[in-house]
Amino acid sequence: VHATAGVTAVRQGQAPYMTDQNTNRFALNGGRDESAAILVDGVSIVSPGWGGAIAVPSQDAVSETQITRQTYDAEYGKTDGGVVSVVTKSGSTVFHGSAFEFLRNNALDANSWTNNFSGIPRQTFHRNQFGGNLGGPIWKSKQLFFFGGFEAFKQATPQTALTTIPTPMQRNGDFSQTLNPDKSLSTIYDPMTTKLLTDGSGKYARTPFPSNIIPSSRFDPVGVKALALYPQPTSDGDSITHSANFAAPGQLVSNYYKMDIRSDWVKSERYSLFGRVTKGWQDDGIPLFFKTGGDSTGGEKD
Repeated sequence: VHATAGVTAVRQGQAPYMTDQNTNRFALNGGRDESAAILVDGVSIVSPGWGGAIAVPSQDAVSETQITRQTYDAEYGKTDGGVVSVVTKSGSTVFHGSAFEFLRNNALDANSWTNNFSGIPRQTFHRNQFGGNLGGPIWKSKQLFFFGGFEAFKQATPQTALTTIPTPMQRNGDFSQTLNPDKSLSTIYDPMTTKLLTDGSGKYARTPFPSNIIPSSRFDPVGVKALALYPQPTSDGDSITHSANFAAPGQLVSNYYKMDIRSDWVKSERYSLFGRVTKGWQDDGIPLFFKTGGDSTGGEKD
């Protein structure tokens, strides 16, 4: 579709959606994005809820594709920007099949600038795309055929976190060495001393903690437990503010799978019947840098 004239990618893929659900983020001949009709074997695969394609057949499972950008026949509806029609493959009297594998890893990759700066060695990168399909007769004399295909995408992409976490002094409530970029003290005020100014300005003021140190008696139990989930800094960071004092590697994991199954019964030259199932599912895992349970351990599953 994107190689056709009059097609623009109005929006790119959205993270909360799986790969298939991002395939129709395009506009045909000035129509709105995600408004084109997408038909597979004559049936719409567009969700009425968000306009995304629910599950798209694999490339190897497609027999033909037709893109109609201009005036289309009355048989098509529920579209304001054209029609994309896909026909899936069916089996035949002879067995045919294929298989493929694409592999990439970090053997020839360079290390990132952030890793070199933070003293982190080159991280592991793996990308595997593999699959295959097979079609043929189930019962040749009865003209009963099948076609099946499967593909998978598995990738682990290295990520590096460069962020700021509490220093050992700050963890003990001591902010006497916490400075702003201009070398001024980053003052910590006692929230319990909030008072309304008497000058009629309607403003409030607070008193700084003595020596810019929060007494341990004022530590909140919940805050202490949350603080324990932060790891220790990996460096001093900035020489003045001690910002960017933590660097760690992680991996962004993406696993995507798709399956197509079709069965055809050709009773005669005039009558035939087929059934098809297409399923796609995806599991994305976000990188974990703290290794203490302080990171979000959630991911996306569709």
